[in-house]
Amino acid sequence: MPRKPKRTKAKPAKLATSARHLARLMGVSESLVRKWRKRPDWPFGQKPPWNPTKVEAWRQRTLTQTPGEHLRQPRDSPPVPVAATGDLHRASVAYKLERTLLLRQERLEREGKMHDVAECQQRRLAQISAVRSALLDLPRSLPIRLAGRPVDEMGPIIEEVVYAILNEFAGREQING
Repeated sequence: MPRKPKRTKAKPAKLATSARHLARLMGVSESLVRKWRKRPDWPFGQKPPWNPTKVEAWRQRTLTQTPGEHLRQPRDSPPVPVAATGDLHRASVAYKLERTLLLRQERLEREGKMHDVAECQQRRLAQISAVRSALLDLPRSLPIRLAGRPVDEMGPIIEEVVYAILNEFAGREQING
């Protein structure tokens, strides 16, 4: 006759056996756990075991300020929720970043280092068109320069013409095409 499976109760939350163990279970530093235990409102006693679930609930209920926040606020002011502090900090950082970018842009404009992108693109397209025309014109212009030359002189002449086109594209001279 087959045995009946044993009924098992749901396992209780794992209890922390030391401050280090509690810190590991909660994902915080051991020094933070030590600070919590020194607080007069720490309800769990100084010696383990501690239930991390209950400690987390206490933390959410009691510790609404970020670490060091109590040093910056007057004692009579209401506590600031952690989420609000984080949102305020993110907004402050975003504002500072945007302000920095704006100041940098204004400085570059004053120094004359900013330019109109559309104008720059138009100028570059004109240069590319001129290079294309010059390269496509090579079959018509090179035979005249190469006519009657010995073969060993043709290479340097072709190289000179190609380098002239490249230099013109680089902006050293304007292409007449």
